[in-house]
Amino acid sequence: MSFTVADIHQARAIRKLSGIRYKGHKLSIKTSMDNLVIGRTGDDGQSSGEWQRIVPSGQRIVPSGQRIVPSGHGTIESIRNFIRSRYNNGFLNLENMAHDNILRAAKIIPPGQARGRGDVGTVMMKVAAELFPETTTISFAMNGLKSLQPISAVSQFFPNLQNLSLKSNDIQSYRDLEFLSGSRKLPKLRELILIDNPVRDRDIVKNKDDLSYRSAVSKLFPTLQILDQVPVAPKISFGLGDIL
Repeated sequence: MSFTVADIHQARAIRKLSGIRYKGHKLSIKTSMDNLVIGRTGDDGQSSGEWQRIVPSGQRIVPSGQRIVPSGHGTIESIRNFIRSRYNNGFLNLENMAHDNILRAAKIIPPGQARGRGDVGTVMMKVAAELFPETTTISFAMNGLKSLQPISAVSQFFPNLQNLSLKSNDIQSYRDLEFLSGSRKLPKLRELILIDNPVRDRDIVKNKDDLSYRSAVSKLFPTLQILDQVPVAPKISFGLGDIL
């Protein structure tokens, strides 16, 4: 049995009745945001999938015009279909996700986009790892990423990743790369692309070459062999015999 109210504010008002007894049962009314996965955020900052439920009776209060997105079915299945459509022989193409028809139809806001949920990237990586654990190359090009925090779960679910493209994003500083940097997070990463990102472009303009930029990125990702499609200069060390 469902009760429909005019808006989310009325639903919250009814929520204040939590604790009263009804037909011998003590009602517990609460917002079940934890039961949702990646709903679109509305103008009031709430997910359009937000809903309230009355426990244990199973009755729920649904704000009028709000869409319910049950976890574990519709949204997750849409993400599975999306991942399947983007995978080919070890390569997971997650470029320009904001314009993907599958995600748009399911009203899923991908990582890097404003007003999206912070756990989207983690859910996507978990699903991708379950479907295609053999993935060695991932491209996050053209996603408007300002830092690597939204996709930091890559290191958790794909620790053996070898190639990563972040081309044409909005990464501003080296600090924004630290969510995936270090040899412990992606110990087998051999190739990285950062072309068309402010962090790269600004450094090259400032120093009139890419030496400082390449040095900084190589320190963050010490296992790199190729950066922006150009081999990383080998580290040179001198022994005592070379000096004498």
